[in-house]
Amino acid sequence: MAGMEPFGLSGILMAAGVFARLYGGRARSRAALWGTAPLLPAGSLPQGERTAVCGTATSPWPGNGPVSGRPCLFYHHVLERLDVRGTGSSRRREWRLVLDSLWGGFFIVDGTARVLVLPRGATMASYTHEKKSSTGLGLVEGDERSLERRFEEGDAVFAVGTPRSLTEAVERLRERPEEAALPPELVKALVKAAEEGDRTLCLFADGGPFVVGAGEHAAWLAGVRSSGDSAVVGGYFLVGA
Repeated sequence: MAGMEPFGLSGILMAAGVFARLYGGRARSRAALWGTAPLLPAGSLPQGERTAVCGTATSPWPGNGPVSGRPCLFYHHVLERLDVRGTGSSRRREWRLVLDSLWGGFFIVDGTARVLVLPRGATMASYTHEKKSSTGLGLVEGDERSLERRFEEGDAVFAVGTPRSLTEAVERLRERPEEAALPPELVKALVKAAEEGDRTLCLFADGGPFVVGAGEHAAWLAGVRSSGDSAVVGGYFLVGA
């Protein structure tokens, strides 16, 4: 059996290397796809063409984070509850998902114009703020833990997607009302603006690539490329180890 240990270790390293190369390849592919979207001012976004925009998050209709209680424009809240099963040596603790909710929307402004962003359904690259809370020590049946991630007024944000008209955004919400977890005032303003022919563009989950994150678009894209390159290089090293 001792003679089999090097082979076992080699197999583990090779499997890890293959996984790293696959992960890195996917990250490179995503970076290549998202990198083809030009970063443009909000006032120059082409309707119907994938692009990127970066600026400041703002909205006259904030809500409150369910964990932090702070005013926010968009949040993702996850609540888990501890289930304890069995007794003695067979006792097992499992965290069960109770709630996974997203709420809100905001405008990105950059001094040239504004674009409405409805992040629900997007790949969320990062958030500016987060808050954790828990009840108990995570040992007793019924203990809970929560994680809230959010954007607040004035946060630096970016989005990559395909700008659509407000009319298309309203049609999307009517087709999928479950995605309308938005401030009622925002929904009313959106419908009214669409009826009046407002030319403000909107980014929402339309089935194509859609990413929303905190900070600068260039820094995020460089990070995606770097992680992909590092994983690929590490994968080749492990496979050859």
